[in-house]
Amino acid sequence: MLKYGENGRKLVKENFSLKVISDLFMKIYLDNN
Repeated sequence: MLKYGENGRKLVKENFSLKVISDLFMKIYLDNN
C-alpha cells in the first residue's frame, strides 16, 4: 500500500510537470505567432 502511494505520487508529479511544461510551450508558441 505504501509502495503504491509512493509510485502514485511520483506519477502525479511527473504528469503535473509535463502539463506545466506543455502549457508554457503552448503559451510561448502562441505568443510568437
